[in-house]
Amino acid sequence: MGRWSWMRKRSWTVLLASLLIAAHAVALEPDDVVIGVGTSLYTVDPLTGTLDLLSEGPTDLGSITGIAVRPDGLLFFTQTTAFTGISSVWRLDPQTGERSAIYSPGHRFRGLAMDRLGNLVVPVVDASPDSGFQEELIWLDSETGEEVLVIPLKPKVFGLPFFLINDVAVDREGRALVSTSFGIIRVDPRTGGLETLGSAGSRSIWLIAVEADGSILVTQRCLILHPLPCSASLIRTDPDSGLTHTVSMVPGLPLGIAFEADGGILVSTVPVRGDPGLGSIVRVDPDDGSQTLVVGDLPTIVGAIGVVPHPEVRIDVRPSRLRIDAKSRGMLPVVVFGSERFDVEGIDLDGLGFGPSGASPLTSRVVQRGADAFPDLLLFFRADQAGFRPGDTRACLYGTANGVPFLACDKIQVIGG
Repeated sequence: MGRWSWMRKRSWTVLLASLLIAAHAVALEPDDVVIGVGTSLYTVDPLTGTLDLLSEGPTDLGSITGIAVRPDGLLFFTQTTAFTGISSVWRLDPQTGERSAIYSPGHRFRGLAMDRLGNLVVPVVDASPDSGFQEELIWLDSETGEEVLVIPLKPKVFGLPFFLINDVAVDREGRALVSTSFGIIRVDPRTGGLETLGSAGSRSIWLIAVEADGSILVTQRCLILHPLPCSASLIRTDPDSGLTHTVSMVPGLPLGIAFEADGGILVSTVPVRGDPGLGSIVRVDPDDGSQTLVVGDLPTIVGAIGVVPHPEVRIDVRPSRLRIDAKSRGMLPVVVFGSERFDVEGIDLDGLGFGPSGASPLTSRVVQRGADAFPDLLLFFRADQAGFRPGDTRACLYGTANGVPFLACDKIQVIGG
């Protein structure tokens, strides 16, 4: 089975939902792609590039600068006014079309993320005369919009305040990752501790996102005064070693980044100075960096992009740190971890697929590692049936649990072939 062929996409039309009138709408499902164009939201069919209006925003100038989606399909976004730069967090129920502001402190926001507990993470820039200059990470209850946690960030250059935050993401351990003008800052919400992961070098780190295997992907964009057409760098960073390498170079100025379930990278871009054309969404292969156009000729006010997530599932391909021979007929064990949010006993074993070829498990059993632990599922596959190729670095398992699709990936090293 090919890289994209397992994803059964459908193109569906969502009727208009205005700010005042709730229209008949369809619930978002895993893998649906949502983008912001101005203050309106659209769904995008990732195979055909078809756009359907999900929610129409006000006609005044502004933009959607961040999108986060809960696994239950409830969508959240940040909307920023063009002239004042003031932002607010909004919630959209796709089933009813209801759109409402849940957090409006009168400050500027930079990005939006959601943690594993369903809390929203918002980087806030308070540049009001009273505060002088202050940047904070704020965790919000996504149901009520109430502040759950506030962690101040106090960046200074030569003793003077300096604009720092560009975007935010959340890693697999629940820590916030902030992209800044100088590098990546990791913030632990349990302790409030701040840790610098690396330097940005000569260009600011702009967008930031976390891949399924825990790797950190960032964009470094062209200098704002660059006189010629230029490209943004997509750079992958290992969260443990800090080692980096460039995945691809994407033409234009990236304004949004999101991951498809099997690791495909979606980037929304607009032209920079000297570049002709309109905005676009491109898909970047996470392994070889090749690019395909998903949709083009978008207004240059296209901004944030989000993908409706699958249920959070974690796997371990064992031994993941050793090399896997793609021709081996031996048994390859894969552990699916159970959690409070994911019951492995609800997995449809007949519908499982592993690797590019969608191999079926040869055998399986549920294991309990402790009296208080959640049950895990141990699966065994033949490596030569999974369809791996030499140089592959990612192995994915897909299927359904209690009727809901899921996909989980782990790092691997493949030899042979």
